[in-house]
Amino acid sequence: MDISKAITEPFANYHDFHEKLNSRVKILTASLYHTLGYLKTPGNDGEIENLIKSADPSWKYSPVLSLDGYSNDEIFNYVSELSIFSSFSAFDDCLTGMSAEVSRWASVGDIKVQGNKGSDDSCEGKIEKFYEKLSWKTDNIASYIPIFNYFQSVRNCIAHRNSKASRELQCISTSEDLVDAISMHFSSGKPLPTFTEGDLIILEPKTTLLCSHILRLICQDMNTHLVNSLGEKGLLYMACHHAFFKERPERTAAKKRAEVVLKSILVQRYKITYQDKYRPVSLAKDLGIWKRCLESYDDKYSSA
Repeated sequence: MDISKAITEPFANYHDFHEKLNSRVKILTASLYHTLGYLKTPGNDGEIENLIKSADPSWKYSPVLSLDGYSNDEIFNYVSELSIFSSFSAFDDCLTGMSAEVSRWASVGDIKVQGNKGSDDSCEGKIEKFYEKLSWKTDNIASYIPIFNYFQSVRNCIAHRNSKASRELQCISTSEDLVDAISMHFSSGKPLPTFTEGDLIILEPKTTLLCSHILRLICQDMNTHLVNSLGEKGLLYMACHHAFFKERPERTAAKKRAEVVLKSILVQRYKITYQDKYRPVSLAKDLGIWKRCLESYDDKYSSA
């Protein structure tokens, strides 16, 4: 099997999230832009109450009668906060998924995993600790880590400090490491906003798409490490788990016959190709799981 372009289930999930987030943030931002433009047209300021009422029948008694007291920056920043939160939620899910794939294959393969050193919301070292646990090198993502730490600190301030900048964020946002990282990867863009402790954090929605982009690049590197760790047999085991064994299988268009389902998820979802059409089933038999695949197929796909 050719695994040179393989993607794993955790990376597939984050990539899908990133693509959807890109669209959602732009849709929300565009909607706010046109709504605010409409409401600021002379004679339309009072229309906000009607817009709110028409959005949901239960909001017929709207407490918002005008835009007085609401700045554009604050309104657009709410989209930014949603984007930051959802990005790190999806990223944490990817980390959990990466660990799960390694642990699952370690139970039948020969991957060595170091003891879990724990994790928390602190910024410094989160990625390095995760890589160290799995004996992966951070060489390819070292220049992304200052940007990661910046957005992780922003996320923590939103979650725990009511969007007020911490001393940690002040240090990270003004650090030479961050300036160098942005200059290296985004020389034509604007510097990231700097903050002083206690500042209210305001970010443009487009800036938060940079956050998800950096997280995706890190996930992509983790995907490469995971593919190398699993190898051909481990990836086949991963495909069988997600196609047959878990409660809600990852489905493709294929439904007829277990071998077709397996081949479909390998090619369509995980970008794994093969010349010998019998190779996937042969590997599953070598791993001693093909009978279980057939039983799970009868249980989960027979009525599909």
